[in-house]
Amino acid sequence: MSMLANPTPRQVPSGTTISIPIPADFHHHFRQDALVPNTVAHASQRFCAALAMPNTQPPITTVPLCLAYKAALETALAAAPNAIDGFKFINVLYLTDVTTVETVREMHKNGIAGFKYVTTHTQKAQTLSTNTKHTKHTHTKHTHIKHTHTDVHTNMHTH
Repeated sequence: MSMLANPTPRQVPSGTTISIPIPADFHHHFRQDALVPNTVAHASQRFCAALAMPNTQPPITTVPLCLAYKAALETALAAAPNAIDGFKFINVLYLTDVTTVETVREMHKNGIAGFKYVTTHTQKAQTLSTNTKHTKHTHTKHTHIKHTHTDVHTNMHTH
């Protein structure tokens, strides 16, 4: 049985030290345009990876937008001084009421990690509706969805 399915309370012995040599940042806003080089440099000096939030104008809701954003981040990383070797971007899309199963398949094919799910959004054209529940159900047929904070990340294993 999985420990996650039936967790057993454990006490960490007094004096125990837990070391995280290089943490990952699972909620990073790199921004856009002139801000990207500074935010990428800052993150890449402190973390081994960062999940790039899709809060851009326009918001990242399609695979082509995500790939273009990742390319801009990678360009900034190449110029970043003192970046940790092997720093990785984890890219995601906004999950909207128009996200399709085909989009999920295209994401998987292009190495996009999953979705950010929010209940409100400033772009009226991209707001989530009551259809989101149906969209999430459709995606669960094709991916294993994990909930972390307000974000939805997927293990892109298709059935």
